Amino acid sequence: MKRFIITALLVTLLGAPFASAQTPSVADPRLDALTQLYVQLERSPDSEYVQRRIEDELEALREEFGAEIDAVISPVTDGAQAEDLTQAIERQRRVVDVLEDQLQEHRVDVDLLDTEEEYYYSDQQTGTGSVPFRLTTTHSELKARRAMLEEELKVLEERLALAKERAQKLTIQVRFQQFALLLPIGKYALILAIIWLLERLIRTRFLVRIPDHRRRFNAVKVFSTTVYVLTALWLVTTLLSRQPNAITSFAILGAGVAIALQDIFKDLFGYFMIKRSRLFNHGHRITIGNLAPVTGEVVDIGMFRTKLLEVGDKGDVLERTGKIVSIPNAQVLTQNVVDHHATSDYLRAEMHIIMTFESDWQTAEKILMEILVEETGEDTERDRRQHEARTRLYYIPHHSRGPAIHMEIGEKGIDFTLRFSVPIGERRPVITRLTKRILEAFAKKPDIQLVKKD
Repeated sequence: MKRFIITALLVTLLGAPFASAQTPSVADPRLDALTQLYVQLERSPDSEYVQRRIEDELEALREEFGAEIDAVISPVTDGAQAEDLTQAIERQRRVVDVLEDQLQEHRVDVDLLDTEEEYYYSDQQTGTGSVPFRLTTTHSELKARRAMLEEELKVLEERLALAKERAQKLTIQVRFQQFALLLPIGKYALILAIIWLLERLIRTRFLVRIPDHRRRFNAVKVFSTTVYVLTALWLVTTLLSRQPNAITSFAILGAGVAIALQDIFKDLFGYFMIKRSRLFNHGHRITIGNLAPVTGEVVDIGMFRTKLLEVGDKGDVLERTGKIVSIPNAQVLTQNVVDHHATSDYLRAEMHIIMTFESDWQTAEKILMEILVEETGEDTERDRRQHEARTRLYYIPHHSRGPAIHMEIGEKGIDFTLRFSVPIGERRPVITRLTKRILEAFAKKPDIQLVKKD
């Protein structure tokens, strides 16, 4: 039996020919010796000498069997130190499987011997054919064989426990190794985040203070480009020096994933483009698209989609429709994006007033300017401050002007064009207030007459 177990382990672990894994036909000297001792014990049940001899034989059997099992398993476990951990775990699991199979077979053999003993050697049975075969010829041989099997069971259970423990340790080691691979990635990510924060801090806190807008624009562009180019070169050089095959591995893996999830990656890259380039922000009114542009106010910027509160075209003005439009972030990579809040939260609006040629146009101009300053002066100042702050990083030679009145001689009278700043989305309420003030003021001046529409 012992030789059969060793041969089975060799077949499974080392790939030995299966033909040799048969129960040998030669007699087992240790089984014969144990059988003779059990015969003596039957003759002298109280003999301590015979019992001690049996215990010595079984202990020697256990040590010999354990040494032979270790001789088969040790090359597997020792060689695992130099090989890949994944292969080591696989071989260790094969050891566990073989030991478990042998344990199961031994338990079956013990059960068969118990059945044979109950049938042939107990007082209640007659041995008349219910058991089709016998493993032993005498009761002493049966006891000796069962004792040997029980000792081998103990050895197998001990080695199985050790094999399972080693497999568990190797699994933990693999997981720790996988976790350790994430540490350099986290370190590089932290360094990149620090570089990005420092670049933004210098750009928004120091470079924007350059008074000349031309030098400020050029300094910001040169600084940002230099920082990111040097960072990319450092990252590539470091990866190639420490992991020569990293670029190839990442390229192959990234290519496969990018093909399978290209739309998701486009949306995700579009999200980073929105944040990095500050294309727009929450609350901004934007227009996106080429052939069928959509205008709306940004209510949510997600990782994959941006939601707009739609603004529809009602005649010559834009008004909210109450609909939510969800746009994939990938559109910002290929479509035109117009941010109406890029320079300020205000826009320049116009209002036309036509009066007769006989009207006192000088007095009318003065009244209109006074009303414009009173009604839109604060908005104009806010528009100026926001425009100045938001265009520091851009090359914009012209700045926003205050309220203005332009005059033109028309076919029916003098055409006054009023230009002023209004909050985005508040054009109609502001024009309504201006209209009321202008009508009230002109009503007190009989020498100012508005042209009636046909």
